[in-house]
Amino acid sequence: MPEQLTHEPTRRLLTEVGLPLAGELFSVGDEPLRTMAEAHPDTFADTDTDAETGTETGTDTETGRGHQRDFLAVGWWPHDLTVALDGATGRLELPEWYGEGEPAAYLNRDLSALLYAWWIYERLRREWYRWDNGAAADTWRVFDPFALLSSRVDAMVEAVDPEAFRTPAHSWRMLAEDPYTGGLLSH
Repeated sequence: MPEQLTHEPTRRLLTEVGLPLAGELFSVGDEPLRTMAEAHPDTFADTDTDAETGTETGTDTETGRGHQRDFLAVGWWPHDLTVALDGATGRLELPEWYGEGEPAAYLNRDLSALLYAWWIYERLRREWYRWDNGAAADTWRVFDPFALLSSRVDAMVEAVDPEAFRTPAHSWRMLAEDPYTGGLLSH
């Protein structure tokens, strides 16, 4: 475990359970648990101190969230965003790579919340595909399974970590309300 990872519940989760290797919504990169600055050196520029004035020079080249420099890159999120883990608190954030303040930095309160929400999502998505890909296509049904699954996924995922859905700028809410893909299960 990296020395930056001092949040004991996260250390225990990673040691005892680990990270999922692949998924539709969340996936682990080639080298997880490197600092964001190591994983994305072009994004997090070095900051130097001017010898004459004692002031910092240099700024982040791509992000307004320079505090994430020492966070740990855990994996990938939709829209090619890295999931950044604060090793001291366990909080998960997203970088600000594509716009002014969006998505909101907060992703989930900790890795267990993300993994539990991801697990719910993956189970509902698997059921969605089961109904969509023929195995149940010939089955008589009283209700529309797509409508039922779509109507439940947001509430189930939000119940894990309500803060993750707080505003339209939070990534979970953005994915749920994406008009181009049709919601969480369509991602």
